[in-house]
Amino acid sequence: MVAQYELEAAVIAANQEKTKYMLLSNQEIDKCSNPLVNFCEIKSPVYPVNLSKLCVIALFANKEYWKAKCTVKVRPNTVLPMATYLTDSMWAVTTINEFRITIRCDDKTNMLTDQIINPPTTIINLKRACTATSDHLTLLPTYQMERHVQLPESDSQGNECTDIYGTTTENPNTRSIHGRSVPPSNEYPVRRTFSGASNDVWNEFIQYFENLSELNVWNNEKSRRILLSTLRGQA
Repeated sequence: MVAQYELEAAVIAANQEKTKYMLLSNQEIDKCSNPLVNFCEIKSPVYPVNLSKLCVIALFANKEYWKAKCTVKVRPNTVLPMATYLTDSMWAVTTINEFRITIRCDDKTNMLTDQIINPPTTIINLKRACTATSDHLTLLPTYQMERHVQLPESDSQGNECTDIYGTTTENPNTRSIHGRSVPPSNEYPVRRTFSGASNDVWNEFIQYFENLSELNVWNNEKSRRILLSTLRGQA
């Protein structure tokens, strides 16, 4: 059997000072644990840590009175050892007997390392693409998705690149936007014109054109030339 504390929440969020916390809902946990998303919206209320009477917060803040706040729950017929994935390639392994686990990483070295799992719980930090194996269990690896983009060839010798500091350089086949290099092709086309007629609204058109110019990373001269080409009739 296994004895564990009965926690009020599976995941909490807290500030760096550990003075405020939030109990996350399952929906917020799913959104905020997505590795492809750098930002998630949390709508759960914020509570002060020092006034909390919850076991999970007492353990998190390492309060001296955590034993009085926490209730022990006994789980009979639990198969040990068992492992629980925490976060960011970190595992908690629970056991009643000491055993050895072998860690192998799929990298250039393919080195094997051993770690002793001590009762009752041992934390294992697995690097990415590393697998931990023993006679009792196997901890699967995690991977980091990378994307490589081949820049298209260009007939021109180079493109002028102006960074966010105003420095101009010559970089072939690339152009800068806020310090990043992007391909010069695949621009968004201008699909509207301005004639100056009564049904044309200049403020709406110029806002549309400025947004398009920013997306295509046009400099002032190119924006001026393209803007002139979109004017019709009385304009």
